[in-house]
Amino acid sequence: MPRADVIATLAAGHLAPFVVAKGERLAREEYGHADFTVAALAKDLRLVASQTPGLPVAHAAAGLLARYA
Repeated sequence: MPRADVIATLAAGHLAPFVVAKGERLAREEYGHADFTVAALAKDLRLVASQTPGLPVAHAAAGLLARYA
């Protein structure tokens, strides 16, 4: 699955607020699209998963992204 499709799939699912918020934060800090990488998103999802053990979708999403990072 292409990276853009992975990100689009996450943005359409349960993690949409997180994915959108990250994109907005990157935009405010004037990062380019290259900085919104699958590896960066996977790292952030692992952080979310570690802080929110009751959100199993974060663990699954982090694992999925790790395969594409």
